[in-house]
Amino acid sequence: MTTRRALAIAATEGPPGSRAELSGHSHQTIIETATTLVARAAPYLRPGLTAKDLLALATGVA
Repeated sequence: MTTRRALAIAATEGPPGSRAELSGHSHQTIIETATTLVARAAPYLRPGLTAKDLLALATGVA
């Protein structure tokens, strides 16, 4: 895990503040994509399941 973190930090290094901007954009893209997937799969999912629920589950499994 430590190696991956160092690699991620090195890969996103740039002008001050750029890492936070990139991270925020990536987070927003992940949420939007998960929301779209949950909406499409809604007929097959537990009622009330949200994109954040799905992402929390995926994080827990990983």
